[in-house]
Amino acid sequence: MRVLLSSNPYRDRGLRAALEARKILERAGVETALCLPFVPKKGDRLELPRHAQLKNMEEELPKADLLICFGGDGTILHAARDAALHELPILGVNMGSVGFMAELERSELGRLTQLAKGDYTTEERMMLDVRVYRGDKLLSQDLALNDAVFSKGSIARVAEMEVFADQVLIRQLMGDGVIVATPTGSTAYSMSAGGPIVEPTSQCLIVTPVCAHQLAVRAMVLGAERTITVQLPKGNRKSIYLSVDGGKAIRLTGNERVETQEQLLDELKRRGFASTQATISRDIKELRLVKEMAGGGYRYVVSERKGMVDSDVRLRNIFKEGVVSVDLAQNIVVVRTMPGLASAACSALDSMDIPGMVGSLAGDDTGILIMRDNASAEQFNREVHKLLK
Repeated sequence: MRVLLSSNPYRDRGLRAALEARKILERAGVETALCLPFVPKKGDRLELPRHAQLKNMEEELPKADLLICFGGDGTILHAARDAALHELPILGVNMGSVGFMAELERSELGRLTQLAKGDYTTEERMMLDVRVYRGDKLLSQDLALNDAVFSKGSIARVAEMEVFADQVLIRQLMGDGVIVATPTGSTAYSMSAGGPIVEPTSQCLIVTPVCAHQLAVRAMVLGAERTITVQLPKGNRKSIYLSVDGGKAIRLTGNERVETQEQLLDELKRRGFASTQATISRDIKELRLVKEMAGGGYRYVVSERKGMVDSDVRLRNIFKEGVVSVDLAQNIVVVRTMPGLASAACSALDSMDIPGMVGSLAGDDTGILIMRDNASAEQFNREVHKLLK
């Protein structure tokens, strides 16, 4: 039997618990290998034993029969993805504060001798296969032992989401977000949001709204064979964030067919415009493209109408919703917005007939408006500051 010992160095100082476990197992005739679950951050001072030979996790996983994790629940969740791909059972030793997913405490390491005797049982736990698509293109894929959380982020606003089960709409949500959890994850964030507690070895999906701004919305328990889809409503320009098992959040926007710059660039070149990414907004303005409904999505068409919307009213709406400040540098106007709103603000400004505006560039919270000359920039800057007062 070969056991892989994976210790979180921030929890298990000096890897003392892992080294003690290695001695116990080797005395019982078990072969071991010691490794770290992740690469430590640069500059962090860690107490790592000099004499211990640390192996590479990726190289050792295919050769192991069991993975023992030393740390908190986060360490176990992190390791579960890699272990699942190699069909490797996990045993958690709690070195954190909660340790809900761990089977052993630090004081119970002596029980590891039961592994050598085969005196143990395993439980099968359901996991989520989380995939992010833009149209038919797969952007990312991950595995979740606990949950996939869709949230509005740190902005104090209401997020709108649509939840489908096997392509059938089951919920239209307004609130802070929604959680899709496994039975294992039913006692995590889902429970805090009012979701049901489910037997961890059962096979089902739990859909729990977070702070829903609706009276009749409750958590739902669905069959494990269902495919759950969460997306923004069509035409919604806001963004939401996806976090899988508490990992790094991914920003998600509306699933519109021709919304990425790469797709717009191809369309402009097809129509004879020599474009680069920096001039796309200007070229759209010259083409006077607008969106219209087509086949359940949107497409860009050449507009025959101009000036149909009161620019002053639209500017007021844009700046009330998310603009923080506006600065001027010669013929460049720099617009600072709430996080995630710069792209929406620039898109709205691009669609309006603002005198002297050539085009725009947008990041996450900063938009740059390019004006034809300094006078146009100063005039726009004065008008905007009036709206912000």
